[in-house]
Amino acid sequence: MIKRPLVQADGPVNVLGIAVDTTVQEPSEMRLAESCLELQRLSAHLENLRKDEREKIARNLYDEMGSLLVALKMRVAWLGS
Repeated sequence: MIKRPLVQADGPVNVLGIAVDTTVQEPSEMRLAESCLELQRLSAHLENLRKDEREKIARNLYDEMGSLLVALKMRVAWLGS
């Protein structure tokens, strides 16, 4: 409820009051807040998935490149002998 003094030109003071029924608004605000939290959780989950995928790709590249380098080293050693 909002109340404001209302002064009229001839001097008397009245009160102007405005009341708003928030019973419908409050559940909507709660749902909005819950949706925002869910969005934050999903965003964090997505970032974790991206991080895990980057780490997986990096491990695969490292393992593959390592095995190729070892094979090349063995062939160079064999060719040198």
